[in-house]
Order: sequence, then C-alpha cells, then structure tokens
Amino acid sequence: MKIVTFYSDSHLRIYNDYFLESYKKYLSHHRLISKKIEQISPTGEYESTGFDKSMLEKINLVIDNIDLNDPEPFVYSDCDVQFFGDLDFKIGDDDIIFQNDFFPGNHCAGFFIAKQNQKVLDFFLTVKDRFIKLMDGKIHDQIIINNIFFEGYDKIKKSMLPSDKYWTSAFSTNGKPWDGQEIKVPSELIMHHANFTVGIKNKLLLLEEVKKLKNKI
Repeated sequence: MKIVTFYSDSHLRIYNDYFLESYKKYLSHHRLISKKIEQISPTGEYESTGFDKSMLEKINLVIDNIDLNDPEPFVYSDCDVQFFGDLDFKIGDDDIIFQNDFFPGNHCAGFFIAKQNQKVLDFFLTVKDRFIKLMDGKIHDQIIINNIFFEGYDKIKKSMLPSDKYWTSAFSTNGKPWDGQEIKVPSELIMHHANFTVGIKNKLLLLEEVKKLKNKI
C-alpha cells in the first residue's frame, strides 16, 4: 500500500522528526510517496497568504497518485502526523474513509484512506474544479470537500475512521485549539494529526507532548 504526503521548508522539521521517523518505525513495509513543494505560503500556516495554492498542490498530488490499475487502497496523510502502530483499517464497501475532524459530519481532508477507482478519481476532479473556481488566497480543500457532501454528493461511499485510533487533540479539548492545555491521549492511538492548533511552533510542541503521553501509557 502507498502512503502519499507532501511538505515544504516550513514543515521540514515536522516531517523529518515526527512523520518520517514514525513511518520508518511502524510503516516502512508500506511505500511512501513524499513530495517537497515550493514554499508558496511565507509561513505554511493554516489560511496564511498562499495557503490555497499549497492546497491545490495537494489536490493535484492526490489525483496524480490514483492508479486505476492498482487494486490496493492508498493513504493520503498531511505531514503534521505521527504514527504509533501499523494502520488497522478495513475499507470494505467504502470508497473513502476520512479521519473524524471532531465536529459532527466534518470530514478531515488531512488524513484519509481511499480506493483507487474511477469514483474516487472523479470525486477529486470535482473537488479540484470547485476549488479552482473559489480560490481566494485562503480557501482550502476541506471546506470544498465538506460542502460537496453537504450538498448531497452520493457518488462515493464514505465513512469515518475511529477517533480513538486516528486522533486529534480536539477530542480532548472539546474542539478548542490546543495552546498548551492538558490533554489526555487514548491508549488505542495509532495516528495523531496535529491540527486544531495555531502555528508551526505549537504543532511541534503538540506532537512532542502527544508522543510523550503515548509513551507513558
């Protein structure tokens, strides 16, 4: 199975110290496809200037890596992710299984598992077309994906990964951005996505805190 990700200079330490290190420890039997992109946004932070262009790079990366001749599913992961075990999903009849982004009905575009079929390819082509039309400097793919679903898009079967295994700190902070407050990490944790915090510095601190807490369990 292939795992697809991308990063820029702003996220290099996050990628090397957490994503890549944990991939090598737990997931090296899966094929990693990793792309370094130009530093389009000055900071690489969420909704910073140029953030939308970076997200378009991501959409193109997903589309380019859907191989209709490959029967295995693939994983897309943002680089602000760390792993604590092998992936244990079963995709079954679903076409895409997204990380649960805490808020009801909100699918996380930063980590998902998908089949490499025409339905998935058509879906992301639809996302790309809508995204390009709405680019305003800050829009991102997660807004587009969830808006499409809210409108009733039913050409793919989708579900969400269990939040105690594929986790974000929002489940410990009741949806509030993490800024140093105490959090509890589930013992079943397989993957931690360091969203729901502001800034690269906080992402690094959060990744380290979760790693420390998980190692104590």
